[in-house]
Amino acid sequence: VSVMDTEYSWIGFRNFASLFQGAIGQEFKPALLRTVSFTFFNYLTVYLFGLTFPAGVLAYAVTFACTDVISEIWGRQRGQQVVLAGFFALAVQNKQAEALDQLQQTIATYVKLKNPSDVNKYYAAKAEFTIAEINLEAMNKIALTLPKDAYKRKLAKKMEVLDRAISHYSKVIGYHISEWTTRSVFQIGQAYEDFALGIFRQERKKNCPLDERLALELGIAKAVDEYCVEKAAHYHEQNIKLGIKEKFEDKYILQSRKKITSLPLIAGEKYLALVEIAQSAVKMQKLDGFALIARKLDVLQKIAPFQERAINLFLKCLELGSAYQQIDEFYAKASGLITKQSFTVGETYADVAAIARDAPIPSTFDPYEAFVYKTKLLKQIEGYEDKAMENYLRTMKIAEAYSIDDDYVKRTKSKIPECIFIRGRCYDLLCQKVINDPPFPKNVSEAEKEEYRGRFGEIGMHFQDNAIDAYKTILNYQKQHYATGEFVSHAYVRLFQIAPKEYGVKKEKLEEKIITSGPGWKCMGDSFAGWTTIEYNDQAWYPAQKGKMPGNVEITGFPGKAPTPLWHGEGDPKSQENYKPAQKLFIRRTFYCPQVPQEASMRLVAIDEFDCYLNGVLLSQDTTRTDAWQQAKRLNVLGKLREGKNVIALYVKNTLNMGYGVFPYLHYIAAGYEYMAQLPDSLSPMDPKLVAENTYAFPVIKNFQEVKQAMPHISGRNDDRKK
Repeated sequence: VSVMDTEYSWIGFRNFASLFQGAIGQEFKPALLRTVSFTFFNYLTVYLFGLTFPAGVLAYAVTFACTDVISEIWGRQRGQQVVLAGFFALAVQNKQAEALDQLQQTIATYVKLKNPSDVNKYYAAKAEFTIAEINLEAMNKIALTLPKDAYKRKLAKKMEVLDRAISHYSKVIGYHISEWTTRSVFQIGQAYEDFALGIFRQERKKNCPLDERLALELGIAKAVDEYCVEKAAHYHEQNIKLGIKEKFEDKYILQSRKKITSLPLIAGEKYLALVEIAQSAVKMQKLDGFALIARKLDVLQKIAPFQERAINLFLKCLELGSAYQQIDEFYAKASGLITKQSFTVGETYADVAAIARDAPIPSTFDPYEAFVYKTKLLKQIEGYEDKAMENYLRTMKIAEAYSIDDDYVKRTKSKIPECIFIRGRCYDLLCQKVINDPPFPKNVSEAEKEEYRGRFGEIGMHFQDNAIDAYKTILNYQKQHYATGEFVSHAYVRLFQIAPKEYGVKKEKLEEKIITSGPGWKCMGDSFAGWTTIEYNDQAWYPAQKGKMPGNVEITGFPGKAPTPLWHGEGDPKSQENYKPAQKLFIRRTFYCPQVPQEASMRLVAIDEFDCYLNGVLLSQDTTRTDAWQQAKRLNVLGKLREGKNVIALYVKNTLNMGYGVFPYLHYIAAGYEYMAQLPDSLSPMDPKLVAENTYAFPVIKNFQEVKQAMPHISGRNDDRKK
């Protein structure tokens, strides 16, 4: 019988008796005779004095003789196993009390020895271990059943027996015998695990309310957590450390290695069961808006602690598995569960923020009230967005630390830029709103509007700063390989639109430019000192209007269709009766050259006399009327244009009655450069047309509409325009 290894071999009594024949019998028979004679002498002596004695004396004598002979033949270990086989026999016959009593006597005898041998120590350790095993078996037989009073008594008894088992296993460790130490440390962990599973398998009350059921299951999960992880896994880890320290590894250390990953996983799965219970009891059909938010927050409040603890337990599994190179099936399962749960928690918070952001705005709100509502809303949902980001980033950091690259990690990489971009884009669109279409309150005066416009300008700049910070954050996460997908592209393109020099790729090119009629020309009916120079500030000047062509006159001398004539006057230019063209006009246009042009030429036609200046220098002076006024005059401007800012200034008269207007045309070629958008990790720039603000399509966000900036159209001179 090998009691501790649970291996049994039945050889039969006759075979056993045959062992004592021959040479062995010659040694055994005299030993037995001496023992019997000594026992009989003791019996006779005691009987003569009228005393009694236990009948087991003879049995003990025979047992010692047998074990001595077995030790000589098969070795000390087999002899020790035979001794404890008797204790085992008592135990399997449900005579644990007798077995425990005899084992305690063995230990007591060892303690009394002044100079115990290694054999004595081995026997005592094995006896102590057997006592612990008997207590562990007794603990596992105690089932936790209802009613409540019975449950409490049984739980107290179960804990009492557990403490006794742990105490005896701990005493075995004190003998400092390697094979018993690793085995006992493992069994301490197993005892705590068995106790936790006993609590998990307890009888539960049927048909109890959800809150009561959750409270019960939470208590069970916490017990499993405490005994499986904080205690059982702790001892298994100590067992592994002992093996590392002593530089050996037996089967109990190998089993402890599996436990350090399986136990945290089991405990974490118990918390996930609570999540499923809570979610299955909540119905969200036919809910929307704030009702759906309230329900989601209620569920979130219930399940968030369970999810958080499950994530921490799975992380514990990964930490222990990595620390001791135990990369097994439990480690792999924990890897998948931890990224799934961390991602799911982030998604829950992101959903709450999205529902609040997309909730209908009361239709009774005017533009100002709607603007205030949106501003406050963005501030209120930041907490949920931050929690979503916290869990998304945790997912990525765990994946990075433990080399996980599953589907949830890939989805997280897409969700991180999406979450940040939506927040930044909302602020971006609010900035456009307050700058381009200020949402004035009702019934405000023009003076009050000016004051509001100033405030809106400050608010808009603050919102744009928030948006830019969000877009920059996305690009930073992209560099860390935490962000991928379309929202990274959206963030980059928007930053390029705002600051092309900072975010674009500089490309050299020959730049051909034509400066002709169109927006950008400004005019005034009077001249001012320095009006032809670059330094002059023409912000108070008026936009030029379309002039009037003389009938049946063809304008020639241009390399294509003649430009539209430019002029200015009072009233509506479309009305011949109400419009009064100016008799003289001072008109100028500022433009920029990236470098000094390699080629440049200018053509100009004016219906009446004109003077043309470039950067304050008179280019041509025409004071004589000729019949060839409709022929464009060529002006040599090569060498007169400079790098950077330039200005064309014209003084034109209107003394004729056949029409009014000036036809400017400047053409130059310069070796310049441009900034082109090039997406992160892309090898080639994007087509400039695709990233232009009027063509690039950003995701639509409900309740936050894009406001396009319109060019101001001013038809006539008035005080408001001057202001």
